Amino acid sequence: MSRYVEPSSIDGRVVVRDVTVVDPLDGSGTPGQDVVVEGGRITSVTATGARVADAHVVEGRGRFAVPAFMDMHMHALNTPEDVDGTYALMLANGVVGFRQMSGSRALLKSRREGTLPRPTAAPALKATAGDLLTPLNASTVEGAVRAVREQHRDGADFIKAGATTGVTFLAALEEANRLGIPLGGHLPADLDPREAARAGVWSIEHLGPGVTVFAAASSREAEVRAKNAARKLPPIPKVRFPGADKLAMKLVKGMAVNPAARTSETEAHAYELADGSYDQRKAEELAALFVEHTTWQCPTLIRVHTAVRRLAGTHHGPATPLHGARGAACVGQVGEEVLQASRGHPRSPARSLGRTAADDQDLRRRRSPDDRGFRRVRGRGHHSRLRPS
Repeated sequence: MSRYVEPSSIDGRVVVRDVTVVDPLDGSGTPGQDVVVEGGRITSVTATGARVADAHVVEGRGRFAVPAFMDMHMHALNTPEDVDGTYALMLANGVVGFRQMSGSRALLKSRREGTLPRPTAAPALKATAGDLLTPLNASTVEGAVRAVREQHRDGADFIKAGATTGVTFLAALEEANRLGIPLGGHLPADLDPREAARAGVWSIEHLGPGVTVFAAASSREAEVRAKNAARKLPPIPKVRFPGADKLAMKLVKGMAVNPAARTSETEAHAYELADGSYDQRKAEELAALFVEHTTWQCPTLIRVHTAVRRLAGTHHGPATPLHGARGAACVGQVGEEVLQASRGHPRSPARSLGRTAADDQDLRRRRSPDDRGFRRVRGRGHHSRLRPS
């Protein structure tokens, strides 16, 4: 049961009449269509007008009909005891499935045992990681390899790198590749995204974070990287003690919800330098490399929001879909090139989940509150210059 979502009182066949059906592969729309749903599945899409026996009719009146969304970067189950409201918001915004981007042994155990909360019409958990790789469990090469093995044993769908170094990230990635489990997440400041792609990283979150990806499309790459090198890992403990896991998650969550709280002025200027020295040729080469190695990008836009203050993107809350230049309008041209080129990835959406079943999915963007990280820096967007107040 859910406190927010009532069970449907409609049984049997449903006709959504007179809608414009949008094809997500090319964005085209076909008006004047009737969509017939039965048993939770679309059984036909035909021109409006045909009578369907014993069907409940929903009048579309020309509205758009699109496939349901998969949110590819969520932390809904960080608090499973209070997920009901989050699920209701996701459902209200057309999200019927998601990728949980931070897990735990307890979460994996609950999934195995079928005890995860499942309120009415809850979006489906399509994939989840175990514990984030942080200095707590991956401060050394040996620790990173051990953490990957443990999560693989416990049934994680993928490994999420949270706060690592270039050395521990690549060690974890090598072991994940050996075991056949995808690894994605945050690229460390000292790792070139091209090296990560060639090594087989599955998904890069937040276009970095930081300027990691943006630097690779800059004509002043060395200078941008030098500034980015000042970015430090959060003060996560390197030894386990009672409550250490919760402390680590609290620190990471603080950075995720409000990255400006840990964004230095040096890093802010690194964003500005990367954007101002954008190199079209390098951006196209970088994007082509990502496509070649099937390195997925899940922008979220949360990190770039701190540099260009009005960007959309948080880990939580109502969302609208992100598509190419529309979603990247304020990211700067490098972000646009990466997103545009991602259209060259294999068309099977399930590939981004490391699966073969045809699951619909979409990248998401969300609204974020104002921050205080870049008040002395003039952010520059692709379509406008934005001046933080």
